[in-house]
Amino acid sequence: MKPLAAMLLNRGVVTALRDRFVMMFIAICCGFLGTLFLLAAGFIIAARDIGAVPTLLGFSAGFLLLGSLASFGSSCRWRHRPRPLVDAGRLAVAAELFVLARRLVSKEPAKLILAAFVLGAITEHLDRTEKE
Repeated sequence: MKPLAAMLLNRGVVTALRDRFVMMFIAICCGFLGTLFLLAAGFIIAARDIGAVPTLLGFSAGFLLLGSLASFGSSCRWRHRPRPLVDAGRLAVAAELFVLARRLVSKEPAKLILAAFVLGAITEHLDRTEKE
């Protein structure tokens, strides 16, 4: 089995990747230009029927609406992404709190009530922050 570096630095692989990158770049540019020309044609047709200023306002409003929807969608997706480090951090904090509570209770059982209040407050705070 070849090392990974030897496979990645193989001349054929590098050439194929370069060719694919160039072709994808050309395809993206052609798609972008095609979309621009399609929008220009739609604008010209609408400008003949409605007028230049109302058509410009309509196209501007449409693009602002599309941009707002895209921004809203990306922010919702960002907010609801999985966060494994946050969950691990909460688990570590909860474990440390249980160790602290056990140490407090083992020394003086009267501190059990204080530990229960502290754990209840922390649980309430964590529940409140998860809902937000």
